[in-house]
Amino acid sequence: MNKIKLLERISDNLLELRELYGGNSGFDELLEKLDDDVCTLKILIKENQGN
Repeated sequence: MNKIKLLERISDNLLELRELYGGNSGFDELLEKLDDDVCTLKILIKENQGN
């Protein structure tokens, strides 16, 4: 499995966690930060593939 696909799966799983266990603002914030980090990693990987 390539890195981008793996990060997309992680992002999907984070979204599912938010849907299942949402409502706790601290937990929602943590999941949102993790998803932001996953998106940043995807961007960095794509940039490195172009170089």
